Amino acid sequence: FGGDAKTLASRRPKQAIAFAPRLLGRSPSHPAVAGLKKQYLPFQISEDATGRGTANLTVVGGGPADAPDVSLSPEEAMAMVLTHAKSNADRFSGGRVRDAVLTVPSFFTVAERDAMRDAAEIAGLKVLSLIEENTAAALQYGISRIFNETHTLLVFNMGASSTQVSVFEFTSYTVKKGSKNQTFGQFKTLGKGWDESLGGFAFDLKLVEFMADAFDAMKQRKGKTPVREASDRSMAKLRKAADKVKKVLSANKQYPITIESLCDDMDFRGTSITRDKFEEMSEDLFNRVLGPVERALEMANRTAADIDQIEIVGGGVRIPKVQALLVEMFGLKSASELGVHLNGDEAMALGAAFRAANMSKAFRVGRAERSVGMVETTAHPVGLRLEEIAAEVADEAEAEVADEAEAVEGGDPKAKKKWSKRVSLFSRKSELLKKKKIKLTHDHDFQVTLKYDSHSKAPLDDSVSKVFREFNVTGLRKFATGDKKHLGTPAVELVFQLNDDGVPVITKAEAKLEEIIMPKEEEEEAKEEEAKEETKEDDEAKEDGEAKEEAKEEAKEDGEAKEEAKEDGEAEEDGEAEEDGEADKTEEKAEEESEEKTDEKTDEKTDEKTDEKTDEKSEEADDNEVKEEPKKKKKPAKPKKRIHRVQLKLVPLASASQTTRRISRNERSTAIRRLKEMDAADELRQQRDAEKNSLESFVFEMRGQVRDNEEELSKVSAVS
Repeated sequence: FGGDAKTLASRRPKQAIAFAPRLLGRSPSHPAVAGLKKQYLPFQISEDATGRGTANLTVVGGGPADAPDVSLSPEEAMAMVLTHAKSNADRFSGGRVRDAVLTVPSFFTVAERDAMRDAAEIAGLKVLSLIEENTAAALQYGISRIFNETHTLLVFNMGASSTQVSVFEFTSYTVKKGSKNQTFGQFKTLGKGWDESLGGFAFDLKLVEFMADAFDAMKQRKGKTPVREASDRSMAKLRKAADKVKKVLSANKQYPITIESLCDDMDFRGTSITRDKFEEMSEDLFNRVLGPVERALEMANRTAADIDQIEIVGGGVRIPKVQALLVEMFGLKSASELGVHLNGDEAMALGAAFRAANMSKAFRVGRAERSVGMVETTAHPVGLRLEEIAAEVADEAEAEVADEAEAVEGGDPKAKKKWSKRVSLFSRKSELLKKKKIKLTHDHDFQVTLKYDSHSKAPLDDSVSKVFREFNVTGLRKFATGDKKHLGTPAVELVFQLNDDGVPVITKAEAKLEEIIMPKEEEEEAKEEEAKEETKEDDEAKEDGEAKEEAKEEAKEDGEAKEEAKEDGEAEEDGEAEEDGEADKTEEKAEEESEEKTDEKTDEKTDEKTDEKTDEKSEEADDNEVKEEPKKKKKPAKPKKRIHRVQLKLVPLASASQTTRRISRNERSTAIRRLKEMDAADELRQQRDAEKNSLESFVFEMRGQVRDNEEELSKVSAVS
């Protein structure tokens, strides 16, 4: 990987792979992929055999003896690079790295971003988010800077294979924490521009062509096979030399070219190149340098005068002519005014690491100057197409045809027209995490298609798949024809969101029916209340009658008791003298009078109790009448709503509209197992090489000791 692979590429060019990110999620006909075939790269590029429509790599002689040629998908090749990066991070941190934020170019489409995620999963990484390269550099720029006034930054990034330009606006905001105000920095992406094929390697190819022509023009090469056709190894040596020449010319005005044993054991000598010559033959490339800058400023609605700071990153910006063009466009005095506050080779990685620290639960970023707000935007508009599922439409059309054929003999019935709808979902420059709701009324399952809308300022190559997501939304027809079908046609709500990766996703798919529950009629309620009152009055009358009967029975029992007592007294006084008869008669009269008085009192008490109960009941009745009055004045109840909801099911599709298909789960599992086997084989090879080197070192050490002690050893003689 890296420098080791680059060294190997000049000795075994067919076993070295380069520019794996260029192949992710792209078909062999994509301009970036087709361009690799013209850059003298020896590995073979073909279409994937599984029917995914993506490019595939074949490394000749990279496998074991029984299967020397190794075929790799771009995701597997990228996973190898990420695995190497993960192992370096593990060694540096002293632990195991699982979570990661990966950088991607600004021009990556959804298919290419998906492929990058798949490669990370194969490598054993959990991707927290994808972040664009220039945005990561801007994040690194804003970590230790808080601008109280608006600050506009332009990042010019020329890497090995592409050029990207972004315009950012930095501001600050204040949040009250406790009794103090705390200020935080934030930035927003205003515009983007790029050139996918303009990078350092494009300038290398100019030097490769120059050196190949100069080598074939040598007298010793007359009548021999041109170096471009002679061997892949010779062209690999020229590519390696071209990179060195380009770097030297960035600091010097002239450089003599020397390559030993370039081809057919012939050295390449006697040719030198000047910086002016290099700029002259690369004029077409230099004319494209400012194109991305102009497009980024146009998208941001800014001019060169509005830019407060220019930061240059990437290896290609070291070319003096590139810096001179930027100085001229922005009216600077010299190249020293171009910002070099960021490490051009590390800025993107550091920004991504800071983003991962903010998103991961394992880290806490609490300091104000370390908390940077970020608002990213999209470069391409996204549209939405809804249409009924073809199978359902066909079934209904057949049913209608059959019905009409029965009703009209010899008629020519027409099939039901297919329902469809188109919506502009997210416009260009939409902010990430933005949501969009789509509401419609429908009663059949339908298909959702997400695609890139055409835009004059953001064109896509014809080889790029405009459609990137397709779903069948099911469960709607069953809900509409179920036990709630009398409530009408369901209302459907779809919620879409631009996630952290810049990819539109469906976060909600729901159907609902609204039911109105009407209150009871007032007359029915009044009748029910009257019936309740009558029942209550009957119960009270029964209770009063029972109370009177109980009182009479008690009085009767008291009279009988007194008569018995009187009879007993008369029986006891029969033996007394006649003289006392008169007195007895007097006492009898007194007793009779007292009994009459007692009976009168008992009747009075009974009447009083009855009257009191009657009065109390009449009062209660009056109170009930008073209480009933506000009930009659009560406002009628309002109709109530009941919402019946159902979550719709999303079934992913992969139709012919998608020219490239994402790697499947089984293919991903196979790739993971395959890479583990390759890692185990590579580890075994390293151990074998280490043991071999140790053995060779021991042999050389022993030889040295033999030479050093040759005189003493010569004195030793073998005795027969």
